[in-house]
Amino acid sequence: MFEHRFSSSDTVDRAILEQHDMEYLFDDGGNTFTFMNTETYEQVELSKDDLGDNIYFLLPNIKVTVEFYEGKPISVEVPQTVVMTVVETEPGIKSATASSVNKPAKMETGLVVQVPPFISEGEKIVVNTAEQTYVSRAN
Repeated sequence: MFEHRFSSSDTVDRAILEQHDMEYLFDDGGNTFTFMNTETYEQVELSKDDLGDNIYFLLPNIKVTVEFYEGKPISVEVPQTVVMTVVETEPGIKSATASSVNKPAKMETGLVVQVPPFISEGEKIVVNTAEQTYVSRAN
């Protein structure tokens, strides 16, 4: 990132971005994540650095939008909400109702989200991807 000042007579070329709907397939267990174009079936690999925090929302077969600049993928847009499974949290309390006291819960992708006390391991919940927060129980 750098700062550059333009004079009023300077012109700037508009960047043309292409967007493609893609499906997440798998990761190699390390740094590479593979996506498939849903129209052409072409596969694209992105690194963990390219994806940033979006790696926490990559569940098998999830549909994402990938932006390309000059044929190279530059960003991935995940859905606003995803359904995830709680794999680790303190035991749920049956009589607990929604309150301001939450507990941490680890999702299947490693993401940790604060959830209400009545959520227990194995439950599916809806997670807001922009804020990385609990929304509700999944149906």
